[in-house]
Amino acid sequence: MQLAFNAVPQFLCIETGIEFNSSMSTVNGSGTSRIKHNVTLFLAEDGNGKSVIVSAGISTLIGEDLTWLLDTFKSCNPAWRQVRCIVCDPTKSEQEVRAAFPGAHITCSVWQASCAAARLCVETARREDSAAAALASLALDDVAARCKTYALALLRGDHTPAQLQVG
Repeated sequence: MQLAFNAVPQFLCIETGIEFNSSMSTVNGSGTSRIKHNVTLFLAEDGNGKSVIVSAGISTLIGEDLTWLLDTFKSCNPAWRQVRCIVCDPTKSEQEVRAAFPGAHITCSVWQASCAAARLCVETARREDSAAAALASLALDDVAARCKTYALALLRGDHTPAQLQVG
C-alpha cells in the first residue's frame, strides 16, 4: 500500500462514512452496550481518476481516535508531506484532517456537496407551499442524486435547466 501511495501522494481521499456497530459486554457482565465504529479508508488517486486504497483503519471517530489514525498513517507514509489536496467529509473529520495536514487544501466530494444542496432544497420547499408537493415525493437521496448530475453536467458545460426539473 505504501508503494501505491508513494506513486501518487498529491491527492488523497479520506472516507469515513462506513459505519458498523459492535456489542461490548459491560464490566460486571450484566449487559452489553453498542459502540459505533467507522472504517476509515485512505485512497490515493492519479491524474486519470483511478484510485487505490492505500490504508484502512477502524476508529470510533471521536477526536483522539481519528487523530491517532491520521498520525499513524503519516508515520507509516513519509510521502504524506507531498499531499496537496484532500477530499473528506466536512461534517465528520474536516477539523482533524486540517490539523494533521496543514499544507493541504481540504475539500468535499461532489456527492457531499450534492447532499448539502439537497438538504437546502428540501428545507426551502417545506417553507414554500408551491414547491413542497413536488419535492415531498422525492427522497433526500433522490434530490442529492439530481443535484450531483446537474453539478457534473455544469462542470462539463453540457447542462440544461431541464436536468434539475422535478416531476
